[in-house]
Amino acid sequence: MSKPEDLRNTPKIPFEILNEMNAGWEDALGALSVLMTDEMLQFIAAADYGYEQEKCYKLLKEIIREQKPPQERDFDLFECLELTRWLTPSNDLEHKCRAFSCTLLLMFTHTSNYEPISDENETIVSLIDSVVALKVGQKEVQALLTWKVLADYKLELDGYLEDEEDKEYIDEITIDPFFIYGLLLLMLLNDEDDKAINQVLKWSVDMEKDVKNIPPFANEYRAKNITNEEKEAPYLLRTTNFNQRHELWQSLSKNVLKLISKNSVELNYSDLRKVLTAVGNNEPMRF
Repeated sequence: MSKPEDLRNTPKIPFEILNEMNAGWEDALGALSVLMTDEMLQFIAAADYGYEQEKCYKLLKEIIREQKPPQERDFDLFECLELTRWLTPSNDLEHKCRAFSCTLLLMFTHTSNYEPISDENETIVSLIDSVVALKVGQKEVQALLTWKVLADYKLELDGYLEDEEDKEYIDEITIDPFFIYGLLLLMLLNDEDDKAINQVLKWSVDMEKDVKNIPPFANEYRAKNITNEEKEAPYLLRTTNFNQRHELWQSLSKNVLKLISKNSVELNYSDLRKVLTAVGNNEPMRF
């Protein structure tokens, strides 16, 4: 069957790389669970001004004991985790509580019936920031984000497959650019293979080109409607109005830029520097 004439060209998802990256939430849950004390669990459970603190504490203890999410939806627990996510940590205890809460929130989107109340970009960057500060769990969080990317894709794919006409448009499925960029940062921090990093870097850049209607993802209809303001918007950060953690994305980008080596023969350092600088300074990337 031939592809529809109106099928839009979209960035290619590098499944080969993603499928080789040990995707899963289990290791992240395990790595952060061992850091949690009763004091920390009570701290999280009391986040909603102490409302249903004891119940939430018991649920958190159960999650750590069983190493899996609870079977039933509990809005009080979700609220405690959401509120803990907004911490601006001043010590290791708060970083551990925030990292653990963010890990559960990302897990729960596909292991329970939890639905995020805001953009997940704020959860991703808070988690990365805390594991970097703690110097623990970076590899496991990379596996968590990879799993989340694949699970999000599978969920959207299933939706397309439910309708006979929609099946023809599966190639238009894309991934949240913040997950792609967060994965890129973690791969750099974890010193992953340069060729794999280059592919995820290209994926991120292609997503930016797609949003700004730049070839090879240009579309005549979109060209008539896109504004100069949209074309000149900052890389990545302007794709959402949920911007309360944009400063974290910026600072992480600047810090990672300082760590990467110019000496690698295979790493696409030029584009990588442009991307990290653009996000770090909240400015557009020049193609």
